[in-house]
Amino acid sequence: MKSIDSLVGDVLRNFEPDIRMKRNRAVMLWKSIAGEELSSFTRPVGFEGSVLILRSFHPAATMEIRMRKNEILSRLNSLWGQEIFTDLRTVSRNNGR
Repeated sequence: MKSIDSLVGDVLRNFEPDIRMKRNRAVMLWKSIAGEELSSFTRPVGFEGSVLILRSFHPAATMEIRMRKNEILSRLNSLWGQEIFTDLRTVSRNNGR
């Protein structure tokens, strides 16, 4: 169980302009992070704290994201040599692509 001090620190780090800039940049680099094929079936739609939210247009892409989650997180975080994302979450498409 985390102490209140460490939780407050985590929350404050999520609102730092520097970390938000890095997260926004990672979203812009999604195609090079995920690869041509996977990025054609997924799109980053934002982030909640340190969780990157991805829209998936196909169930197979959702499964691939789940299977490659650690690899993708490692690539994202290696961009700046620090943990900018801790998890990935996929949501299904609504209407069309």
